[in-house]
Amino acid sequence: MASRHEDRRARRGPTWAAGLAQALVAALAVASCGPLTLGCAQTLAEKVPGDTDLAFTRVTIDAKPGTAEVDTGPLMGKLGSRVQSALFTPRKYNPFRVAEDRRRVQTYLATLGYFDAVVDEPTARLDEARRQATLAFVYNAGKRYTLADVAFRDLPSGVSLEGHVKATPGGPYDLEVLRLARYDMAQSLQREGFGHAKVYVRTYLDRAEKKIHVVYLCDPGPRTKVGKVTIEGHKKVDEADVRARLGLREGDPFSLTARERAERDLLDTGAFTQVVVSTSADVEQFLGDVPDSGGIIPDDRIDAEGHLTKRDVPDTIDLVVHLDEAPKARVRLRGTAELDPTRIDLTAGAGVELRNALGSRTTSRCEAA
Repeated sequence: MASRHEDRRARRGPTWAAGLAQALVAALAVASCGPLTLGCAQTLAEKVPGDTDLAFTRVTIDAKPGTAEVDTGPLMGKLGSRVQSALFTPRKYNPFRVAEDRRRVQTYLATLGYFDAVVDEPTARLDEARRQATLAFVYNAGKRYTLADVAFRDLPSGVSLEGHVKATPGGPYDLEVLRLARYDMAQSLQREGFGHAKVYVRTYLDRAEKKIHVVYLCDPGPRTKVGKVTIEGHKKVDEADVRARLGLREGDPFSLTARERAERDLLDTGAFTQVVVSTSADVEQFLGDVPDSGGIIPDDRIDAEGHLTKRDVPDTIDLVVHLDEAPKARVRLRGTAELDPTRIDLTAGAGVELRNALGSRTTSRCEAA
C-alpha cells in the first residue's frame, strides 16, 4: 500500500509542477505583451498619395563632418517619417512626406538661429524584399545668428516687461523661448488692469551681420472694469452670498489678479468643489502650437510708422461665474490600532459633515470617537 501511495504522489507531483509552470508562462506572456497591446491599439494613419508599405527601420539627422552639430532630438518625434514604436504611430515611406521632413529640419534649425543652414537631399534606402526603408538627413548648420537687441513698442507708461525676456543681447537665439514669453507679458499687462491685453512678437534679420532684432508689439487696450456678472450652478448656496464672497461688482476695476482672487475666495468657503470665472476679454490663450506664430496681426492694424492702431474693444468685461457645489453630506470613518508586548489598543471614530443644511454657506460637523 505504501508503495502504491508513493506512486500516486509521484504522479501528482509532475502534474502540479507543470500547472504552475504553465501559469508562470501565461503571466509572463501577458506582461510582455503590454507594450505590444499598446502598439496594436494605435489608429493607423489614413493613406495619402505616395504612401507605400515600406516600414522605416532607421531615421537619422546628422551634421556634415567638420560642421557644427545641433541637438535634433526634440525634432525626431515630430517628423512625418519615423520608426514605429509604442508611443508613435507607424509612418511608412512616402517621397512627399520625406520632402516635407526636409523642410521641417530646415525650419527647426532656423528656430535656433541657424538661418543659413543647408539640408541636403535626404538619402532613402529601400529594401523591397524585406518591405523596409531607412532615411538619412545631412545638414550644414552654418554660423548661428546672435541676438542683437530686444525692443518694446506701445508699452504702457510705468510698466516693465523686460523681466520676461529670457535672452540677452550677444547671446544665442531661440525662437520658441522668445516667442512664448509674449503670453506671460500679456498676463502681466492684464494684471495691471488692461483686461484685453495682447502682445505680439516679430523677428528681423540682418544677414550681413548675422544679427537678430526682436520687437515685442504691445496691444494693451483700455483699462477695464467689471461689466455684467452672471452666476451659474448654485443650488443650495444663495446667489447673494456668492456675489458677496466674489467681491467683484459692476463698475469695479477688473484685472487678471482680481479674477483669480475671486476664484480663490469662493473656493476657500468649502461650499464648492470647482469655481471658474470666465470672461468676455479679447485675449489669447497658449494652445501649444509649434512653432508659435508670434501672433496674427491684420494688415490694417499697422500704421505707417510700424505701430499698432487702436483696437476696438469695450472698457467693460462681462463675467460668468461657473460653480460646482460640494456634496451635501460627507461621512468620515477612521480607525487605529496600537500593539505592544503587553496589550493591544484599538480606537474607532466616525464623523458626518453637512453643508448648507442650516442655511446658505453653513457647515455642520458631528464626530464621535
